[in-house]
Amino acid sequence: MGEIKVTDRRMFTPDGRLREEFEQELARAAAEPEPAAPSAVPDPEPAPEPAPAPPPVATPAPPFTLPPGGEGAKPPTGLLELIQILGDLAASCLGQAPLPDGRLLLDLDGARFYIDLVAALVERFGASFAPHDRRALQGFLDQLRLQYVARRG
Repeated sequence: MGEIKVTDRRMFTPDGRLREEFEQELARAAAEPEPAAPSAVPDPEPAPEPAPAPPPVATPAPPFTLPPGGEGAKPPTGLLELIQILGDLAASCLGQAPLPDGRLLLDLDGARFYIDLVAALVERFGASFAPHDRRALQGFLDQLRLQYVARRG
C-alpha cells in the first residue's frame, strides 16, 4: 500500500504570519513589471444599425354581424338542427343519453354550458320562428333546465 503525504497549503501559519513560500511568491510578483495598459484612444463607435421597417398595416376585417332577427324575419338555415344537437349534448351530459361506447356521463358543468347556448340562440332568434316553433323551442329549453335542476339537487 502507498503512503499518504499531507501538505499544508494554508497561506498563514497558526500564529498569523505569512508562510515563507507565499512571501517569496509575493516578492516575485512585485519584481515583475506590470503589463502595459491599453492605449487611451477609445475604439471608434460602431455605425448605428438601421431601424427595422415598421410592420405592414393590415386593414381590419369588418365586424361580424348576425342577420337581423325579429318578427317576420326568416331564421337562419339549420338553426333548429343546431339547437337540437346542442340539446342532445346537454342531455348526454345529464346522463339522459348514452355515449357511443354505451357509458352514461354526468357532467353538470357541460350540461349547463349547452343549455346556456340553447337559451342564447332561442333568445336571439326566437322571434323569427313561427309561433308553434317558438313554443316548442321554449318547452324544449324548459325541459332541459328542469332536468338540470333535478340532477343538480
